[in-house]
Amino acid sequence: MNLKRSILTCAAVLSLLFAVSLFAEAESFPRLIPDPEIALVGVMVEPLPVETIILAALRVSGVSAAEFDSVFADIKQLLADAEGEIDRDEEPALLAERILQFLHNTTFDVYDEFQTRIDIAVKSGRFNCVSSAVMYMILARYFDIPVIGIGTADHAFCAVVLPGRVVDVETTTVYGFDPGRKKEFQDAFGNVTGYSYVPPSNYSGRNELGERELLGLILQNRISFLEARKEYGAAVALAVDRYALAPLGRSRTHLFKEIANFAALLNERREYSPAIDFLTKAVDEYGRDESFGNIFEILHYNRAVTLIQAEKPREAIAAVDLAHAEVVRVTTRPGIGIAPLESDVVAKLVWKTTQADRVPIAPHR
Repeated sequence: MNLKRSILTCAAVLSLLFAVSLFAEAESFPRLIPDPEIALVGVMVEPLPVETIILAALRVSGVSAAEFDSVFADIKQLLADAEGEIDRDEEPALLAERILQFLHNTTFDVYDEFQTRIDIAVKSGRFNCVSSAVMYMILARYFDIPVIGIGTADHAFCAVVLPGRVVDVETTTVYGFDPGRKKEFQDAFGNVTGYSYVPPSNYSGRNELGERELLGLILQNRISFLEARKEYGAAVALAVDRYALAPLGRSRTHLFKEIANFAALLNERREYSPAIDFLTKAVDEYGRDESFGNIFEILHYNRAVTLIQAEKPREAIAAVDLAHAEVVRVTTRPGIGIAPLESDVVAKLVWKTTQADRVPIAPHR
């Protein structure tokens, strides 16, 4: 495969690739508009061109503008090295296994559960199930072998489509081609990763993933790491990108979860009006969700309580009046109303209130 066009493609899009970061920095809220390059891949028909998979993999990995060309060149060189060591004319099953062995002999060094980025896998040799699966997909597709992503509850790997059969490739180990047939795999896999292999016979435990979905798992892993650090704003931006890349039910559910988490963070900071504004923008962009109604109720309630404490009763009642229309607009729950909220606010105007009366919003896990 001639990668000259890949290099030209990379150079042509670099001026656009990083423009979206300026938008993110200019806003006090996390961006709700996806990275334009990721969104472009999200509307492409699979199978994707190999160079597109590479560019998208680097983009979703968060590679900086300063490092982008260097990492792209490293992957180009890796493909050239593979071309020199692997015979394209070999029997497809043997070719698919040779690709896995090549990656473990030249690139993969140390399994690291938290290392999901393609650039770090290439530069340092540290990899996890997702980064190794994406790298295998790139090389297999380069050698014209169709690849399917496989996802389980907490793990990901690949399968290759060969003449007359589909074969699993557990990319975290050099013994991972057709793993159910290898004793070496059974001995090594659990000790290295801590996961259990889910064979093809366990249909309920496996989900087939397209190329864009497999790439999206890089974003999902990065989101999980941000959640652990309570960096919910950054997580929203990546969830927006993941939904644009693979606009399916799972990615939409995760997007709404991150939006709710960021609203909960603003509630914790007592930034009720900004939280309401953010949720309103999110609904305008992505539509209603059942969970948003309860969050809006809590935010409006807490804003009203704050106004009461500031001895601004007129503003408190006006805030409740405004909440009527907004809460109904943002939720999918039928028959929702906030009469109890209004009655409670009126009661607090009489009895006053304390800080303990504010209501927290629990982050989604």
